[in-house]
Amino acid sequence: MRADIKKIENEPIENRFQELKKALKLNDLELDVLLVMYLVRETCFCWPRRVESCEKALYVAMALNRSYSDILKVMSSEGRLRKFDLLDGDWDFNFRTIGNFINGSDSEAIERRFYRKNEKEEIMPWEYFGELSLKDGELLKKMLAANPKKCNILLYGAPGTGKTSFARALAKEARRTAWEIKQGDDDGHNMKSEARMMGIQICNEQESSSESIVIVDEADELLRGGGSYMGNDD
Repeated sequence: MRADIKKIENEPIENRFQELKKALKLNDLELDVLLVMYLVRETCFCWPRRVESCEKALYVAMALNRSYSDILKVMSSEGRLRKFDLLDGDWDFNFRTIGNFINGSDSEAIERRFYRKNEKEEIMPWEYFGELSLKDGELLKKMLAANPKKCNILLYGAPGTGKTSFARALAKEARRTAWEIKQGDDDGHNMKSEARMMGIQICNEQESSSESIVIVDEADELLRGGGSYMGNDD
């Protein structure tokens, strides 16, 4: 299997793995483990019958000539590959999350799996929000103008009361681009809190903070999820 890893280093797929490494700040070992699990899925290799998930780490350790403890740490539920849904619950390559990107059938940048530009949803007129836009809205616009690069705003209220709609309208009123941290993938699967936290960090690094508003829905649940990555959530 190690020969297979070397063989694809100059192919386009290696470039996409490197993009993934850069965007998610993976280290060399995490990337190698992910690459091995991708090759397992894409080749005729078959796990022994009734193999336990943790035993897969042993085969990966032999393939990479690394210690079992090192690989187990990377592949466990506490490792970033599982937290970011790059490996699934069975410790296998999660094709649903990044398979189309790695194979080249989806040309969208890897960052867009974590956050997206608000383009499809209708933006309500500023006047639609009545007193909220007239009083609090004007204060928020002044706050954004006074702190163009960092301004954290928490909107609270019961579900369905228009918090996200107001945030989109505020972005338009302030002449900023609205970026939204994804809550799930296109197939309707919820994203883990750590993956959403990473989305915040990537968005903050990739997009101009003085020209953007980053919208984080369900921020309270996100914080309760115990994610280890934090960004500036506007």
